[in-house]
Amino acid sequence: MKEEDVKVEQVRNLLEAKRFDLAKQQLAPLLASWPDYYYLWQLQALAHLGAEEYAEAQRAVSQALALNPQDEDLHLLMCKVLVAWDRIGEGITWAQRALELNPNSAEAHLQIANGLSIVGKHLDQALWHAQRARDLEPDAALTHCVLGTVLVSTGGRQAARQAREPLETALRLDPQLPVAWNVMGLAALRSGRIKEALRAFITTLQLNPQSGDAAHNLPLAVWALVSRGRWWIFALLIPTAVLSASAFTTTGIASLALHVVGGALIAAGAWWALVLRIRNVFPESMRLAATDVLRRDRLVRPTLTGLAIGAVVQVLMVVSPVGPAGLGAAFWATLLGNFIGHRVSIARLNKATKALNAEREAQWLSVVTPRA
Repeated sequence: MKEEDVKVEQVRNLLEAKRFDLAKQQLAPLLASWPDYYYLWQLQALAHLGAEEYAEAQRAVSQALALNPQDEDLHLLMCKVLVAWDRIGEGITWAQRALELNPNSAEAHLQIANGLSIVGKHLDQALWHAQRARDLEPDAALTHCVLGTVLVSTGGRQAARQAREPLETALRLDPQLPVAWNVMGLAALRSGRIKEALRAFITTLQLNPQSGDAAHNLPLAVWALVSRGRWWIFALLIPTAVLSASAFTTTGIASLALHVVGGALIAAGAWWALVLRIRNVFPESMRLAATDVLRRDRLVRPTLTGLAIGAVVQVLMVVSPVGPAGLGAAFWATLLGNFIGHRVSIARLNKATKALNAEREAQWLSVVTPRA
């Protein structure tokens, strides 16, 4: 093997090991010696892409394309650089050019489907491309994963249920694929299987702690589970009424015991409904982080606070000697706390959704007409 081939192989090994800075250092003298070798520019682009230096990566791919303009892989690499740079509309255009060079390129179909699903554009076309990629490479986990992603992006419970089959296939082919777990979580969340969604997002973060999507989706699932806790808090009104009436109608030590023990029982029930029930879904190593989400997350905190206010009032109704006369206050405090907290969370969710939609429009950038 020639010396230059050995050096190129070393660069490839460094890229696989994600040692991007060292790969760039070793590429510099090679490019100085062979500036017309397009493959070196391709490796340079991969090194910059891995280091999230997107402008430099784009320039390197452009150099490679100037030397080898008909290379399908270079068109797809430009697509990946632009998508990673949040210039998804332009990226899709480059994937379409790759498809013109090779109509049976599963990777090109995959990139188009994935890009369109991210920005929420032309989802019927995205579905066609995803199915085509799956048909071309049925043994590739990612093709099934992207098909599931597109189905989830179309919205609705029915589509989310349909997404389960390709996502389960993807995870059967590659159980360690973080993106498939994240989309499986979204499908479960939209189907109302909140605990399943939580576990899927947790698995995503365990496999890839840097997953921004899972870090965004996890609080959504926690909020959904907290919101369901309102039924447990309303259900506590029944034992609150019984204990409060019993404590009010008895006297002496028995009355004191009912006030104290009853208040403790209501408090324990509320703590389980609002904290333990949620925290215990998480593995032991993540429970501290889960508690932090419950306390601090902007979406979770208002709903949790509103429900907690109702629970606190219920405890006070049992502990204090006001008797049945305070039950109305407990009911209205629970109802009002739930309503206000939930509305604040919804307002914040709508604001975040609006910002996400604006970001998607920015990512679209240029008008793209997908081709079937």
